[in-house]
Amino acid sequence: YFELVDLLLQRGQSLQDPKQVAPYLIEARDTVELFKVAELRDYFRDDCVDTALSKVTKLDVVGNTTAIIYPILLADRTELLVGLPTGLKQVSVPVGTETLTKEVREFRRKLEKRTTREYLPHAQKLYDWLIRPIEPDLAAFPIDTLIFVPDGALRTIPMAALNDGKQFVIAKYAARLAPLVRLPLAAYAQMLRFHDKRALYAFAREAGVPIPQTELVAPGALSTLDYPLMLKVPQSSSARGVALVERPGQHAAIWSDLAQRHNLWVISDECYDEIILEGSTDTMSSLLDDGRVITVMTFSKTYSMTGWRLGYAIAGEDTITSITKVLESMSSNTTSITQVAGEAALDGPQDCVAEMVGAYRRRRDLVVDLLREADLLINVPTGAFYIMADISPSGLASRDFALRLLQERGVGVAPGTAFGTQAAHSVRISLASSDVALREGVGRLAELVQELSAAR
Repeated sequence: YFELVDLLLQRGQSLQDPKQVAPYLIEARDTVELFKVAELRDYFRDDCVDTALSKVTKLDVVGNTTAIIYPILLADRTELLVGLPTGLKQVSVPVGTETLTKEVREFRRKLEKRTTREYLPHAQKLYDWLIRPIEPDLAAFPIDTLIFVPDGALRTIPMAALNDGKQFVIAKYAARLAPLVRLPLAAYAQMLRFHDKRALYAFAREAGVPIPQTELVAPGALSTLDYPLMLKVPQSSSARGVALVERPGQHAAIWSDLAQRHNLWVISDECYDEIILEGSTDTMSSLLDDGRVITVMTFSKTYSMTGWRLGYAIAGEDTITSITKVLESMSSNTTSITQVAGEAALDGPQDCVAEMVGAYRRRRDLVVDLLREADLLINVPTGAFYIMADISPSGLASRDFALRLLQERGVGVAPGTAFGTQAAHSVRISLASSDVALREGVGRLAELVQELSAAR
């Protein structure tokens, strides 16, 4: 594979006309892609890779503000194929695979020593090799996002941690990783944004469900849905796609009906399953018992174990087997200490959960009263520990309002646009604060809205 890549790149360098060069660069890149796919087939030893790759899109050019960096590691040099708004460009760096791999491993080893900055010289050297040579090209466009498609040892390090001598990559760019330049179409909304496409809300509109609570993430209408990433769908399945349902709650029955009618699998995020403030809700798995539901859970909400980064999925045996294969290659396993902590949370007394839910309910009622009094109440949440506030009288966009509220009044809220354009005139308040802090914070928010409204 790589000898062919080498020949293609050399041929491309010998030509002067960019239009003649481009086909050789693309063929070289696609040859590396074939090698990566061969590795995946060898690992999974089933049809899931071909199923996922049967319907793909290419990350060739993804917008005027995004660049794709595709390093190709060769024996005597490293070739950087850079996808820019104007097309693909080749930059050669005189650093071979052996030297680069050694530097990457040292960087990774020292990066894990959290009490020192011994990793910094290695972070700077890797920056000099991988990013500095293309800085003039990046500066020629309003680039704010870098998508790295790493290979070899580069897959083991966070590219965002490379350093130019003054700051890290993440301080200058939003840094993303992609395993292949060819991605299955049913990627998440964040990847769809790289294609200048919006996450679709076809399901929500059909179901009459409030969009902030539910989203269908797919690049086309219901008739053109595709499989998600490399998650293996059992061979007997004829499912046409996957719906990603966030906290289905009271709309679970509607979603299950849609999934059955359109023959979809469902990935159901039910992280707030225990934090129900009013009534009761159905779970997706209780309504769809034919194995098409993957329920995603976390310890962060119910047991306030945010920093432990521990969660789990509930699905059919075949599906869990495929999920395990993917996780093994990505993170190996959750640390033993974290597993014991999760076990203690599940097997220990559950009184703390009821107490916490009671506290959230009390704080919810407090904030509802405060917002209603200020005429800023949007709705009364029945679960989780957030509440939206209407800031439309201020005349400001939600992000501008949130920044001003933080800078002028010392109150932190999340802008509504973080949850979709439909919340552009609202902000989200977290109830994970004391009653005193909530009363004071909501009061300051209401005062700022009132002042800005009066000044219009």
